[in-house]
Amino acid sequence: VDPRRAMLKQLSEMVAKMGDLSSSADNAAAFAAVEEDEKELEERKNMRPVVKSIGKNITDLVTVLCSAQNAPLFLKFMAPPSPNALEAEEEKTMEEEEEEHNATPKPQKTKFSNAEEEAGPLSSLLVSCASTLPLQSPSYAGLTLGVDGHAPKPEYEHFALRCITSTTR
Repeated sequence: VDPRRAMLKQLSEMVAKMGDLSSSADNAAAFAAVEEDEKELEERKNMRPVVKSIGKNITDLVTVLCSAQNAPLFLKFMAPPSPNALEAEEEKTMEEEEEEHNATPKPQKTKFSNAEEEAGPLSSLLVSCASTLPLQSPSYAGLTLGVDGHAPKPEYEHFALRCITSTTR
């Protein structure tokens, strides 16, 4: 068994369970029996039990994904090129620019990229889920924001930005 494939399968199952309405409805009954402190009780008083359950699932999943042990597995991504590398690439002499302007246009090569490598496995999974399972979009948005706020910094920061960038490509 390929460990990477097994990890991605496990991640998919965790994300699917997080926003699944049927399992959340089953768990909602458990919330009625659990005593909450007064502040939480007041904040959640007007929430539907299913929403509470999904919120709890998101919190639990964020804790697992952002732990020091799991963050390198689920949140890793290919870092974009440094600004200095881009500046060096863009600097051209006047002669090079004039040659380029007067030359016959060359067909541009299509650049292919692997979205999962660029954005990371969790980010690409959330983008895929949001586009194919729109009824659970609030769950995916909650998980995205939760991971963005709790991801170990600076290695894995800007998770939400990577999700948005991946979505708009």
